Amino acid sequence: MLTLDSDAAVLRREVMAATDANWHTKVQLDIGGITLGAVRTGLRFVHHEHMDEARLALHAVRSASVGVYERDSNEAGWSRAQLFTRTDEMMKQRGWTRLVGVADGRETVLIYTSDVSGTDSRIGLCLAVVDGQELVVVSTKVDAGVLAELAAKHMPKDGLREKLRTVKLNF
Repeated sequence: MLTLDSDAAVLRREVMAATDANWHTKVQLDIGGITLGAVRTGLRFVHHEHMDEARLALHAVRSASVGVYERDSNEAGWSRAQLFTRTDEMMKQRGWTRLVGVADGRETVLIYTSDVSGTDSRIGLCLAVVDGQELVVVSTKVDAGVLAELAAKHMPKDGLREKLRTVKLNF
């Protein structure tokens, strides 16, 4: 539980190497289906006005691996282009494709999705965010149908909401 899954660990390693800095761990953990199932069961006994949405959001998550790190040294000049290139190459070898890549000032965001398309609506996501002195790495498997349902609840009722409910997300 106090480590990252292998995909998140590879992404962390590549980002840390590309930023040419020393990082130390603030927190990292890996939560699987059994732990999430126990939390879902426990939430049945919690009553709050927004608890239904919290339960739905938790139901969408099938597993999660999260790490938060802090840079030990001042932010040195590092190449975001090199970061994108290195991480894209390594993640592609592991069956991941970058969906989002943003470099804006001190913030850099990379989001990957797994290339494996199964028969169910579960998708894998792996992301890294560098924000100044902090790095956050997340790897998760989510139920796209449940996630779409949750998103639809927060969209205006202008037709797009109804379309989102009927579309099946295919990655």
